[in-house]
Amino acid sequence: MHLAAINGHAAVVKFFLSHSRALVQMNGNNQNVLDIAVTSEFREVATVIAKHERSVLKSTFFFGLSRG
Repeated sequence: MHLAAINGHAAVVKFFLSHSRALVQMNGNNQNVLDIAVTSEFREVATVIAKHERSVLKSTFFFGLSRG
């Protein structure tokens, strides 16, 4: 899924997300697939992810910040 996101393949990302067994993991830079879509500037991919029902996919840019 990370490779699809970094290459702008929104349909492939959507396909993976439609399967509940597809794991959403962090990469070596502690980024999830939404983070990758955002940093790669693939708006369509980011939109597909953000609108998907699997709410675990939230960007660590916004939700991973600790408040102190």
